[in-house]
Amino acid sequence: MENKIIFITIITCLSISIYCEYKKTSNINYLKSHKKCPSSGYETKFTCCIHDPELNNGFVISVNSIKDISKIQKSLNSNDKIFEIKKNKYSYFLINNHNNLKQIIPKCEDMNKEEIMKKINTKDIYYSM
Repeated sequence: MENKIIFITIITCLSISIYCEYKKTSNINYLKSHKKCPSSGYETKFTCCIHDPELNNGFVISVNSIKDISKIQKSLNSNDKIFEIKKNKYSYFLINNHNNLKQIIPKCEDMNKEEIMKKINTKDIYYSM
């Protein structure tokens, strides 16, 4: 009985440790992707929310210029597949199909947007299409 409790405790600790390491690595990749504009490839200066009509949802993106926001939003609205938002098991990605640049994008919520702006030092911008 005592061995069973020790075994369960070890497995639980190991699982928690693996999960925490995964979350830390995932968070680094997430923020790293927001430092590079998915449209131009340049360093990002602005963070805003865009709307994907296909998924009928808003997402936080970081870009280099206001023109990049317009380009991305127009592509999503026209469904021309230059920019697409795809989902894997855990995350959404904004993909530029011309230059294969990607950005891991959370759903548009103030907390998500503020966290990104604070950690990568971008400015908030409201954009309406």
